[in-house]
Amino acid sequence: MGSRTLKEQMVYEPIIGRWLPWDCISRRRSTALWIRPLCQMTSGGTKRYETIGHVTFTKLEGSMFITGKFKQDSAGKQQKMPHFCLFLTTNIIDADFYRGYLLTGMVERGNRKLGIWESTHYAYVKREGY
Repeated sequence: MGSRTLKEQMVYEPIIGRWLPWDCISRRRSTALWIRPLCQMTSGGTKRYETIGHVTFTKLEGSMFITGKFKQDSAGKQQKMPHFCLFLTTNIIDADFYRGYLLTGMVERGNRKLGIWESTHYAYVKREGY
């Protein structure tokens, strides 16, 4: 599936993605959900923040980035770098295809204290009917 087909599908069909906590990270992370028309991102945990992600399609066939930051976070207002970066691609393995996944990827969240990105969640979007 190319980027053009992916863009057309996002216009007409609601695509719901899910973030699963990454298995190799021992400390607790929040789960989140993004929904297609506004790319609504929700950060869970004790406090809930929602924001609108910015979707960027790459020149690679069927790949996209979703980046953003949470405005309600006081530290996020001071920094201009995004809080999260979600990379999704249609290049999936056969096992993921048979599970019904349309897009798969990784979510990276910024660590303000260390100034680095860390992978926190495995993200996927299921095909319609699964």
